[in-house]
Amino acid sequence: MMEYARRGRTTEAEHTARQYFTALTTGRVHDPTVRDAARVAAGQGDASVLVRRLREDRVEIGDAVAAVLFELGGMPHSAFARLNAAVDMSSVALPSAFPFLRPLLGHDRRWRSLMRRIDPESVE
Repeated sequence: MMEYARRGRTTEAEHTARQYFTALTTGRVHDPTVRDAARVAAGQGDASVLVRRLREDRVEIGDAVAAVLFELGGMPHSAFARLNAAVDMSSVALPSAFPFLRPLLGHDRRWRSLMRRIDPESVE
């Protein structure tokens, strides 16, 4: 979805978004949600609106995906807030998302702080 959106291939980005989010719900992913997802992936949409719509569509994205969406939407503070909340709740799914999150968030000084919270010995 992100690659299609960044290349201006909106139809493909929306199709990929629908497939991805449909796999995470037992309900229906509505068209405005799909359009918002493609816009956020292109760096043009409001991630907070998208996350709200996903919640309304009963799509279970989890904290890591929410963090990616917030970062793509230019909302790094919200991204780190979601990640820190996940750490506070001892989310077991979070570490498996780190390879995907590091390229997006690893440049931010808060990344090392987050990693230190998870495993103090892994960060020098």
